[in-house]
Amino acid sequence: MRLAVLIAVLLLCSAAHAIEGWRPPFSHMTLNGIPGVALSIEDIHPDLVPYGLTATRLTAAVAETLTEAGLTVMTRKAADETPQAALLRVRTVTNRDAQGFYHLSVKLEVRTKLPLDNPAGGFVSQVVWTTAENAVILANEVDKVDRLVADQLAVFIADFRAENIRE
Repeated sequence: MRLAVLIAVLLLCSAAHAIEGWRPPFSHMTLNGIPGVALSIEDIHPDLVPYGLTATRLTAAVAETLTEAGLTVMTRKAADETPQAALLRVRTVTNRDAQGFYHLSVKLEVRTKLPLDNPAGGFVSQVVWTTAENAVILANEVDKVDRLVADQLAVFIADFRAENIRE
């Protein structure tokens, strides 16, 4: 009985986390006013590339999803030059265990620019929104990575829309 209650509590906590992404403490409306995002796909394990998990394919899928949702996807250069543009990082941190399973953490994070007010137009970036999910997969199960990314993109898009209501 205790185990069933513990599992139910863990599932409820996981579901509550998936409803909305994390924001830094003492933050409000962190996605408001972002005109577009550049994409950075990182940390793809080389063992998964032969099974189709590539930065190029994942970048195309993420860009298509965001564009279909009405968000602007821009180049890194354009984002660097656009004052309020952000960087959306998609990380697939993976470790392989001795039995051949891949322990995977798919993390999305949005970084915005904080201007340094110097003559060169310098800025530093800060994480203002993030979400992550974990899974255990076999190398031939890269479709699970796609689903994790899609689920997290849905959370990002919902949060972005909630903070950028168009009248």
